[in-house]
Amino acid sequence: MNKTTILAVLACFTLVACGGSDGEGPTNLSPKVTITAPSEAASDEILEITAQASDSDGTIVSYKWQQTAGPDLGVDDLTTTTFSVQPVVDSDTIFSFEVTVTDNDGSIAEAVHSVSVLAPVFQVPVITLNDNYDVLEGGSIEVTPTLIVDGDLTYSLDWAVTNTQSLTHTAVADALTVDTLAVDQDTVVTISVTLTDSQSQTAEASFTVTVKNEIIATVEQAIINLERTGKLPVLDTSSTIAGVDENDDGLRDDVANYIQTLAITTSQKEVLVIAAKNIQTALLVDITNDLLVSAIGEQSALSAVCIALSFDKAIDAQRYLAKLEALMANTPARVIQYDAYNTARHGSVTRLPDFSACM
Repeated sequence: MNKTTILAVLACFTLVACGGSDGEGPTNLSPKVTITAPSEAASDEILEITAQASDSDGTIVSYKWQQTAGPDLGVDDLTTTTFSVQPVVDSDTIFSFEVTVTDNDGSIAEAVHSVSVLAPVFQVPVITLNDNYDVLEGGSIEVTPTLIVDGDLTYSLDWAVTNTQSLTHTAVADALTVDTLAVDQDTVVTISVTLTDSQSQTAEASFTVTVKNEIIATVEQAIINLERTGKLPVLDTSSTIAGVDENDDGLRDDVANYIQTLAITTSQKEVLVIAAKNIQTALLVDITNDLLVSAIGEQSALSAVCIALSFDKAIDAQRYLAKLEALMANTPARVIQYDAYNTARHGSVTRLPDFSACM
């Protein structure tokens, strides 16, 4: 066998070892990948996105994620097989995620998955109010609307009044207190309320308050009106002379409470309380006991002096003392008793009070 024949044989063996006469090696198979995740979810729900990849003739060497739709959730360039996100939306939104896997021979495969994230559905608020109101001038009402609000939301109430010359209003929590003012004629006032929840959903309602002007036909009605409006205290009209004195301090509770409501100083209130207690003592004294009647007279004279010294104007002192006498003798029985005391005092001599006792 010559040299040429030997080289030809060797060349033939080489071609058989390379897999064929065309010179190409075995073909690499591409990897496969799928994404496992829900197709629909609620807002604020945690979503787990997982890539499942395989390579029949090798191994998966890398994963790479990209978000292709929806507000950014920060998943771009993640290289894990699984990740979690928690999208929060105000309206229904589609989120899409793409994964690219690469095998050990550099071949790639891709998959895309979309999730519809549904916005929360909140209950529409409802607000209802009672019927309209008729309120006497100087009267008060409290109005509390009935509310239906989604339990996951907060809310606020905004009250509006058409005529603030006829009433005042104060809102505390969900309740509205209405205090009517004096009017010359029946006056209709519209009050509306708007409920706004934390999703900016609103509900509205309204009602009317008719402030009734009360025509005064009798003195008794006038007194009732003054008591109702606070210009006169609501007085004890029980059948006893002493009236109700629950704390047993020697003064009827209604008069004591009234004195504390006056817009005067504490020291002025104190001298009025002493004077009122003297009047109450006079109402209850045994008028046949001259010594007791005289002693009460001296105490009453001293308290009158103290009242005069407590007020800058003498007319104010006289007005408050006269008011106390009217409040204390406010029933026929008390008037008769007070007249009897004053009759017993008639003609008696009272020593000049010691002014220093008022200091």
